[in-house]
Amino acid sequence: MLKVNCRNNTASLLRLQFFNWLIKSLSLQKLIEEKLAHQTVFTLELIHLDPMVNLALRYAFADGLVSMTDNSKYRLTEKGREFANRILGDSSILGRERELLVKIGQRVSEVRLRQELL
Repeated sequence: MLKVNCRNNTASLLRLQFFNWLIKSLSLQKLIEEKLAHQTVFTLELIHLDPMVNLALRYAFADGLVSMTDNSKYRLTEKGREFANRILGDSSILGRERELLVKIGQRVSEVRLRQELL
């Protein structure tokens, strides 16, 4: 997600939680794909926060895959970018999820999420 969907490989916890929820929810995937194709604004009523995202980020931080920025965002390190490139280079890993994330790309901005969710 940091590699494919976030500018400068950097994102807030809110943004990472959003993409995690997006991968899990087929109805949200359909809504986002439709809204992004036809308009610049979308409306979300609810986002489910998954504690496993926080745990995954702790492990990624401990393994040196991500670092924290001064404004409390997560950023891929060089080691993290290499790891992400290996994942993206192997088509047998995360097939459907990868396709969705690549399709959306960076069209869901941090500002847009904050406007919709906060």
